[in-house]
Amino acid sequence: MTTDVKQDNGWVQCRTEEDWRKLQSLIAFHKSDEPPDISQRETLYKCPPKKQTLVKLLLINQESIGFYIVRLKGLQEDGGPPFEMPILDGVFISKAYRKQGWGTAMIDDLVNVHFPGQDVGFSQPISVSLESVLKKFLTANPQHRSKLWAVENCGEEGDRLNLWLSLAIKR
Repeated sequence: MTTDVKQDNGWVQCRTEEDWRKLQSLIAFHKSDEPPDISQRETLYKCPPKKQTLVKLLLINQESIGFYIVRLKGLQEDGGPPFEMPILDGVFISKAYRKQGWGTAMIDDLVNVHFPGQDVGFSQPISVSLESVLKKFLTANPQHRSKLWAVENCGEEGDRLNLWLSLAIKR
């Protein structure tokens, strides 16, 4: 871990080769030991490109127990249109550390540290547990309701739905 890495709420930006190895280990752990529950809209992850993505690891006592991946605005994949906003593409927290506020800390980190005042997308399908965390976050933080989106593809107009409205419709 480099000394210039700022640690906020346990989430540390993935910057070194060691960090990327930790991420790959977590992805492998997720696939083999804690496979996704499709009925909860959980998905498998692959290691993202190092450029035009923000990757943060959740470290507890120097042990990697989670991560989140954001595709950055402007990223262009497979010759498609560029991403219209930063889009949370994946989040994983080991089962032993869930329901401890780490999902809320991740959303807070996204909207207040990395992308303050910006629209932020959440790639669909959104897992049942992340939807629950988002509902609580947006209920407690109404100032963010107009800035968070459920998105498909790269988040172009027509491929996004206001997350607060989307969650309200599901109630």
